[in-house]
Amino acid sequence: MDFLAQQVGPLTVAQWIGVVVAIMLIKPVVGFLKGLGGGSGGDNMSAANCLVCGWEGKVSKYHRTCPKCGNQITRMSKGEH
Repeated sequence: MDFLAQQVGPLTVAQWIGVVVAIMLIKPVVGFLKGLGGGSGGDNMSAANCLVCGWEGKVSKYHRTCPKCGNQITRMSKGEH
């Protein structure tokens, strides 16, 4: 058990092991939470063109507002509804 008490940089071996285990446990949880909608939007985003100012990019399928001029986007890009 003396091995676990050895200093390696600012932490002991036991503390470093704890950090690695914590990261391994937290990483899947963060990935799951991003999948619930907290991430970049994923499937809820659609390519769109604003007919007023000409902006092109992605907007939410449910809130089609141009981020540049604020007008409603009425035309989605090819293949989008």
